[in-house]
Amino acid sequence: MPPFEIGNALRNGIVDIANTTAVFHASLVPEGVAMTLATQPDVGAARERRLRADESVARGQSPGFH
Repeated sequence: MPPFEIGNALRNGIVDIANTTAVFHASLVPEGVAMTLATQPDVGAARERRLRADESVARGQSPGFH
């Protein structure tokens, strides 16, 4: 069965369980997209750490990496 048709087959009762990517069926299962977004790494925090390290080096201080 094509992956983009599994959501409709599940909704219509043709299959009982579907093991597929939730993003394919975002209109049927919006919680799947929320779970995908919730597990993304915090890019902002990593960027802040890099900026602090760059500022420390610019001031002539050790960035404190271990």
